[in-house]
Amino acid sequence: MTDFIKRRPFLFFYCLAFVIITASIGLGVVIMPDYMEVNLAKMESLGINHSNIFVTVLLILDDPAWVLGFIIPGAPAIAAIITTKIINKPGAMKELFMKFKPIGQGVSGSEALSQYGILLAYGILVVLIGVIYSWQTTGESGLEQVLESLRVSSPFLMISFFFLACFTEDGALLEELGWRGFALPLLMQKLKTPLHAAIILGMAWSFWHFARNVMPLVYGMPFGDWILTEFNFWLGATSTSVFIVYFVNRLEGSIVPAIFIHGLGNYSYNYIAADVPPIMGIGLHNIVVLVSAIAVVIISGTQLGLRRTV
Repeated sequence: MTDFIKRRPFLFFYCLAFVIITASIGLGVVIMPDYMEVNLAKMESLGINHSNIFVTVLLILDDPAWVLGFIIPGAPAIAAIITTKIINKPGAMKELFMKFKPIGQGVSGSEALSQYGILLAYGILVVLIGVIYSWQTTGESGLEQVLESLRVSSPFLMISFFFLACFTEDGALLEELGWRGFALPLLMQKLKTPLHAAIILGMAWSFWHFARNVMPLVYGMPFGDWILTEFNFWLGATSTSVFIVYFVNRLEGSIVPAIFIHGLGNYSYNYIAADVPPIMGIGLHNIVVLVSAIAVVIISGTQLGLRRTV
């Protein structure tokens, strides 16, 4: 078994991550059938629009079963740690957790500031696009709702909520060690270019959510609507993966930009784009990130900013 895992580490990692999330969601449905209502009530009591690790900690203090709130999004990281431990390559575990460093080896301070500056500008642009589109499609009432959601009346709260959502959102913070920290280097070793790796990883990332995404269909969503929703999710995940990989490569493997971009997508949806109409059936943020992914491919080519041979 160990020999197989050493030969096929990505396959073992992915299957394990899939089993963990599927089993955990199944268990959650049984022991916490009202989990959504409880989560929403906790967020409402805190005055926020999206869950994060701090909300999950508070829920665990109320009910230890909420540890599933860490296990479900943490499944890729758990699978990465287990796979790394089984392979038992000297220094590999340390190397994995070093991916949390904001700057990888060999990246100058000025280059890092440049890349993070671009990311911050991108985040502001995403928010502005969402606000303008909301105003154009839902009118003054919709604009007021979005601005209130963003807490624009208090610049301190607005900025705090933005960074809190981008860096502490459960999925972004807990998943990325597995996806871009562990799986991405493996795929870039095996596949022809980083672009191929980014696309395959994005598709795998999308399908990994199946146990969660199938729930609306189980509870009565029309199949056609579900398929359209899944296509939107696949498009968003794959485009986001390409965009993320560019910045991870530019910062020599750091997953901090991956956490930020992943969290930004969830922030954009929950704080801005949830109530605005899609464009030709495609969600606003998915269009934004698709254009962004195309832009980085045009700028950097299929190497997606890779500095060296992996």
